[in-house]
Amino acid sequence: MRGQALVQLSQIGLQFNEAKSDNPFAYYTAAANNSFTRILNLEKRNQMIRDDILIDSGHLPSYGRQIQHEEEMRVLREAVEQEDTQD
Repeated sequence: MRGQALVQLSQIGLQFNEAKSDNPFAYYTAAANNSFTRILNLEKRNQMIRDDILIDSGHLPSYGRQIQHEEEMRVLREAVEQEDTQD
């Protein structure tokens, strides 16, 4: 992530326009933040694909995916219980 942020900063380093802003630190901080966010989203997408492949082949997905599934099942179970108590 750090390397990608440095590459991004080196690419946009001279594009800062002093006529639009007088705070280059904010410009470079936003560029680094956007780079980190882009990498995290890419990693998240790759993990979802990996987990889908593992599930399709009959293996357990990542621990985070298992917890997410358990949480979804709990919410569904609670919704069904609420409907039963309302009837």
